[in-house]
This record gives sequence, C-alpha cells and structure tokens, in this order.
Amino acid sequence: MSGKSSRGLLCGLLALAACNGPSNTLPIHTAAVTFDPATGKYQLSKVQLTTITDLETLKGSVANIQGGAEVVIDSSDPKLAAAQTNDDIKAAILKDPGGDVRASFITSGDTQFPADFHSENMVTTYFNFERSFNFYSTLGWSLAQGGTPTVYYFPTFIETQLSAQPLADNAAFFSLIDGFMILPFKQFQDVPLPMNLGIIGHEYSHFQTNTRVFSGQAIPDFYSQYGAFASGTPSPAANVLKSFDEGFADLFGTGVTCLSDEKTLDPSHCDPNFIAASIPGASTDRRLDTIHCYDQNLYAQVNNDDLTTFTNGSYQYQLGTVLASSVWKAAHDPDVVGKLGQQEALQMAFQAVYNALDDETNNGFGIKQFLTQLAGAAIYVRPETVADAVIFQAQKQDDGLAAAMCDAFIDRLGTVESTGQSGITQCQGACNGPTDVKEVFTDSSSSVTLGCLCACTKYPTIHSNGECASQ
Repeated sequence: MSGKSSRGLLCGLLALAACNGPSNTLPIHTAAVTFDPATGKYQLSKVQLTTITDLETLKGSVANIQGGAEVVIDSSDPKLAAAQTNDDIKAAILKDPGGDVRASFITSGDTQFPADFHSENMVTTYFNFERSFNFYSTLGWSLAQGGTPTVYYFPTFIETQLSAQPLADNAAFFSLIDGFMILPFKQFQDVPLPMNLGIIGHEYSHFQTNTRVFSGQAIPDFYSQYGAFASGTPSPAANVLKSFDEGFADLFGTGVTCLSDEKTLDPSHCDPNFIAASIPGASTDRRLDTIHCYDQNLYAQVNNDDLTTFTNGSYQYQLGTVLASSVWKAAHDPDVVGKLGQQEALQMAFQAVYNALDDETNNGFGIKQFLTQLAGAAIYVRPETVADAVIFQAQKQDDGLAAAMCDAFIDRLGTVESTGQSGITQCQGACNGPTDVKEVFTDSSSSVTLGCLCACTKYPTIHSNGECASQ
C-alpha cells in the first residue's frame, strides 16, 4: 500500500467519524497498516494496542516515539573525538533530542482512527514495535533486559563524511544513540519502512543482539578485538560478526511476521520475503525460502576485505542470508515438520538461534561466550562457528531439528571448506565434543581440516542434498 492510498482510505473513514480526544483506556482500538497473508498485500486494518500509556504522544512500555531530534556524526567534532563512554558518544552526536510527538485521532464507535498520514505512520510504527516485543518475549526477552527504547521519528540525521544533507529512506537501530531512527522517506514509498512489520522486527533484532551479545555498547568491543577498524587489513572475524547480526535479523524479522493476534506463531502468517514490499531490489537476494550458498566469491570477500569494504559491497547480507536461510530450511524439513508440526518446528528453530546468541547457563555455549573465550583470536570466528552454536542449541530440544540443521548448513556452507560430505569423517576425528570448534580450527593458510561443524558429528546419517553443489 502506498502513502497516497493510505491517505485516501483515511479520508473515507474520517467522513463517517466524529471528533474526540484520544482515550488511553486499554486495550486501545485503532487502525494500523498491516500485511494480509491471504492476499500478500498491505492494508489498513483495525488493531489493538495493549502497552500504550499515552496515545497522543505514542508512548508506552515497548517504545517512546519522539520527534524533532537532530543527529550529526562529524569525525572532526572534538567532542566526538574525546568521547570515552556510551553516554559521551550519545551526547556528542545527539545535538537535539527533540520532544513529544502529537498524533491526531477521530473516534468512530470504539475505534480511534489516526486523522492524518503522520499519525497513521506513527501508530503503525508503535504497533510494529509492540508486535516485535511480543515475538521476542516468546523467546525469553523481557522489558527488564532492554528497557523502553526511544524511537526518533523523522529526525534530522547528517553524516558529514557522506553528505551535508540529511539522510533519508531508512529505519534503523542506532547503537550510538541507543535508540531507533525512523528517517523521512523519499524513494521507499510503496510500503514505508516503519509500516513494514518485518523491517521493524529486523531492527528490533539488532537491538536485542546489541543488548545480549554486545552488552549494549555503542561501539562493541568485540568488533575492535576482532579487527574491524584496521582500515585496509582483512577482518574476516568482524565480517562474520556483522553477517550473523544481519542474517539473524532477517530471520527474526520473518518470525515477527509469523506472530498471530494470540501471540503464538502461525505459519500461514509468515512472510519470508517481507523486504520485497519496501525494498523490491533486495527481494531476490534476501528472501529466506530460496537457496543461498557460501560460494568462492563470497568466501574471498569474507576473508580478504576489511569491514568497510565488506559492508560497502553488502556482503554481510549475502553471508547472513546463507546462515538464516539454512535455519529456515531446517525448520521446514519434511521429517521435522512431520514429527513436530510446522508451528513447533518454527518455534524451536527461532529459540535455538535466540539461545545461540547468548547462553547464560553454566558452561553455556553461545556466540557471546565463544567470542569472550577466544579473546580476539580471530582465526576461529568463521561462519561455521555461528552455525555450530545454533546446532548445539537445537540439540537441547532436538526432535530431529538439529540434524536437519546439519544437513542445511553442510549444503550451504560446505561448498568452500571441508564441511561437506567428504569432510564429515575428517571432522569427526578432529572434534572432541560438540563445542570444540576452537580446537578444530587452525591457521587459515594451512591445509589442516577447517570449517568443521562439531555438533554435527553425533549424527551418522548427516547428508548433503546437493543444493549448492554446482557452486
């Protein structure tokens, strides 16, 4: 649905309505732009908000929407150069925090309809944050972990190294200001980014990953430890960090689209190609229900690029989609679905990835724990490391899902290094346990076994479906 058609529908609704001030009595009945899985289109729908405390200013427990902010990143700014802490960085670049927004509503029956486009845009944005929070809460996320994030609506955002003009066409979690930014849109007008539930779910994933894996740091220490900021020097480990963050954000963003009004997963709601509605050019490269392979070209970019070159080429999305689509493939494996049902298979897959980010149990094996143990030994941070953590977490639930993940990851990662069928026997001899990837990996220039998925060695029937064999 375009912005123009949204306004047209609003005008028709307003003609039948009477003006009243907004009510904050929960649940609040209002209207938001939502995705209809039956038609594959976005439409204006009646919805309920259950976490709002002030409808007019769009504030509630899961998000506080704020307007009029100014954010400027200027590398020559002495205040930014001197910044040492998260608060210092935020103070240096958040030139003006803005203030309360004011949405307008017209009441018809028990429903409070947004009275103009920006009101509708902000209501839909809040609805999408509420829906995102509800999805992540099914996996263990809580308000105690993340608090209530600020969502800066249509701020003036300038990066002087890119342009003196304010940037547009983005919705993003921005760790430097510990909040989200909904930028004005110029190009992406079919379904504006904040009206796309999957995109807000994607950005919320960056928020929870930054909180759980990177300890809420404005500039995560792990990136520095693993060579992210050495210009011109290959930083494969940092490239992998960026990739899993983006890939799993697409996976979780899809998960948010799966959530029903009853706060349970409904496979018929899932939109694994949610990006296409707002960014059509990315639909082929990032949709999860198609085959994506870790080929020789991508392998070379991961291992030879510094982080800036890697992200400028959008390779983080390519590798991230290989990882995320492998999980999606396993969750739709016929044997797994036949045993568990599609809803449970999806729930277990999302849970395995969520747990793999940060496993706080005794002797836990999550990505955060692994990065901490490695203490900057970048050679061991590979795509297979991420896959191994996910598979290990799936084994705790098992019921065939972990084995299906091994099949999928071997297919999609195993075309470059020795994780394919020919390497399984070799890996079995190298792995002493499901989390022994640190012991298996050796110097990248040697010919010793690389890329083992140690968690897979317990499954003697692991096989390749040949999906990426031609790569």
